[in-house]
Amino acid sequence: LKYVDNLMNVINKYDLTNVAGTGRVAYGMLGTNCFRDHSNLKKIVIPEGVTQIGSYAFANCTNLMDISLPQSLKILGNGAFAWDKFVTIELPDSLEVIDANCFSDCSNLTAINIPNGITYLGYKIFNNCRKLKTIEIPDNVTIISNNAFAGCTSLINVKLSDNLEIICEN
Repeated sequence: LKYVDNLMNVINKYDLTNVAGTGRVAYGMLGTNCFRDHSNLKKIVIPEGVTQIGSYAFANCTNLMDISLPQSLKILGNGAFAWDKFVTIELPDSLEVIDANCFSDCSNLTAINIPNGITYLGYKIFNNCRKLKTIEIPDNVTIISNNAFAGCTSLINVKLSDNLEIICEN
């Protein structure tokens, strides 16, 4: 598919469970809400060339378990994977921005790698990730925003950045 007016209508009509792409990606971005609330989606393979995943692009895809992100990816938008149920996700080293609420309420997430290019952990980035146990904050991170780990009741292993300057409330 090169272009579809209403992608969600196509996905729902054909009851897609896997989405994968190859070839050139126009504008290098997956748009806001493009797969939001698609509960049948189980696997995604984002092709090289995609540099940004828009706000809430895969939010509330409750059966999404297998995610492959490209090395070209630089930005994960606000709430891009909020309310999903996957256990792990491998973030590419190319990532520079993980926006607010990106993994908020990912209740099954147990561990995550934060790439070295990240300098800021946004508002409620891991809010209510109740099974998150381990996290290592890379040395480039200088700010952790409000409620970044609020509700992470299983968090027991945290390695903070040596260059951390600000940890906001909660």
